[in-house]
Amino acid sequence: GIDANFVRDVQGWSGLLHPDHRQEMLDHLLIHVVRDGLPFDKEYRIIRANDGRERWVHGLGQLERDEQGHAVRMFGTIQDITERKEAQQRLAESEQRFRSLFESMSELAVLHELIHDGAGKPVDYRILDCNPVFTQVTGISREQAVGGLASVVYGTGSAPFLDEYAAVALSGTSRNIEVYHAPMSKWFAVSVFSPRPGFFATVSLNITERKQ
Repeated sequence: GIDANFVRDVQGWSGLLHPDHRQEMLDHLLIHVVRDGLPFDKEYRIIRANDGRERWVHGLGQLERDEQGHAVRMFGTIQDITERKEAQQRLAESEQRFRSLFESMSELAVLHELIHDGAGKPVDYRILDCNPVFTQVTGISREQAVGGLASVVYGTGSAPFLDEYAAVALSGTSRNIEVYHAPMSKWFAVSVFSPRPGFFATVSLNITERKQ
């Protein structure tokens, strides 16, 4: 059962809910909290009563019942998380823009993680991501590349240009190099930079014709 005061409280709360979230939040409250006895823990939007502004909040609550088991009131907290949600949205948009650039650029772009031995010495690097041009130029599929060790993916027995790449991943100092990759019989101009310690990215341009 539900106490009449609880019904009024729910009606007042639901009046603040953003229309896009209203039914979802009411269903969650009545089914999962009142019926099933679970705590309330949800992020949702409200329309603030005093100024009509839309805000994101995180509601945490526990249902209180009387001796007959009727729902009497909710007690807990409602925290404004608008700034965090907006920051998450900006990050998602930034990542989407980066992904679009990564996929469409005409150079080979690859992200790697440096691999160390037990003594902390760099011994290999793992491919974490690569763009379509990488697969077109190398003939190595994305499925073969991503998650694989460079020494295995390239079939060289050791990771190509490990010393140069490790120096960037460990120091954070970018560098530009020209390298000859014997298994492919190709020359590349490579820009190497480190997005964070222990990781490095390469953006490579096939310069074989120029070298020849």
